[in-house]
Amino acid sequence: MVLSFSVAACNGTEEISIDPNTHIEELAQAVTDAPSFRFQIFFSGPEIVIDEGVTLDSVDGQYRSPDAAQAAVRVKALGLTGSIGLLAYGDDVWQRGPVTTDWETVSVSELLTVKDMFAPDGLKELLRTDISEVERRESGLALDDFPGETFTLLGGSVEGERLARLTLGGLEGGSTDIAVYGTEDEIRRIVLTQTGTDDPRIWTIDLFAYGSSVDLEPAP
Repeated sequence: MVLSFSVAACNGTEEISIDPNTHIEELAQAVTDAPSFRFQIFFSGPEIVIDEGVTLDSVDGQYRSPDAAQAAVRVKALGLTGSIGLLAYGDDVWQRGPVTTDWETVSVSELLTVKDMFAPDGLKELLRTDISEVERRESGLALDDFPGETFTLLGGSVEGERLARLTLGGLEGGSTDIAVYGTEDEIRRIVLTQTGTDDPRIWTIDLFAYGSSVDLEPAP
């Protein structure tokens, strides 16, 4: 393990901090090792169209390792907001519309699912291998959404096919800034921001309740 060392002059104690590249790899591994967690994804900036006249608003879901997930996907259409349910067990994915109670089988080629996001070659691998120029930007940060916790902010830039796939093409092309808010051993927030534009698309991914009980609906 590569370490960087600094001395806290105020009290003469030695403070050891992990090299940013090592830290972000360890945080990614914590996501991989977690038996479960809850997640929320928020979108801002230019709309992300997933179907004619339908745009993404937010996602609220839960994941159970290794390949089960359920989420409510809030979408906007014709000025109205509705929710689409997604359920995934292994390679099987079902969708439930805003006004229906029955699950319908969906071809996984038709959409990005929450299972894809947390698959071994998804978000975890993006954190491990796709970030360049990793740096520690700040320490001891507080976030209003996570009271009582402090975070180290790690950042860098990311691009490539995996990023495009995981963001439904919303962050395709060029480079994207990535900011990772981590505790000592868990990621709480990832912010992906387009660069090189005055009106960037921004994806905010929150991860929390690691190891919590996950109550997924049974497979239809």
